[in-house]
Amino acid sequence: MRSLFRKASSVIVYRSSPNDKAEVVKFIMSGKEDVFTLAVGDGGNDVNMIQTASIGVGIMGKEGNQAAQFSDYSIANFQSLNRLVFHHGLPFGHRIIIFIFINLTKGAVYIMGVWAANMQTGYSALPLVKEFYYALPAVTMTTITSATFAAFD
Repeated sequence: MRSLFRKASSVIVYRSSPNDKAEVVKFIMSGKEDVFTLAVGDGGNDVNMIQTASIGVGIMGKEGNQAAQFSDYSIANFQSLNRLVFHHGLPFGHRIIIFIFINLTKGAVYIMGVWAANMQTGYSALPLVKEFYYALPAVTMTTITSATFAAFD
């Protein structure tokens, strides 16, 4: 049973005591440093599990607001969980990768502009039009970034 928990990409625990839920979260997190857990609950019996997990999401429900009060994030209903996990989860990671790539590209574009200007001035370290070389990469990359993020949303 232990090896099954270790290999699973997700574990769903329900109809268990509050301590059992928290123990499952602790067990999954133990032994590995790069494991993060997301616990979702809607009642007072889920508070222990929510506080034990890396990220706790409390849902304001019929059983009360205890889970929402003690969680890292609070949502109004279960339907909001879909947007939280799928819209802000994996796509957010992709957007961060694109953001880092664009920032690295911006630096390369800036350096290429300075290098080209220095070739024109005989490597005197004086760009032809200094402000132009500072402004062009920022304006260009902002436009590209806006268009890229708009395509992913």
